[in-house]
Amino acid sequence: EFEESGDPELHFQELLSLARQGAEKGK
Repeated sequence: EFEESGDPELHFQELLSLARQGAEKGK
């Protein structure tokens, strides 16, 4: 559930970068 005041796409991009960092650390 997204907050109306927030930017869903920007939030999604942040989640993607965090996931990418986690994958890098997992190597």
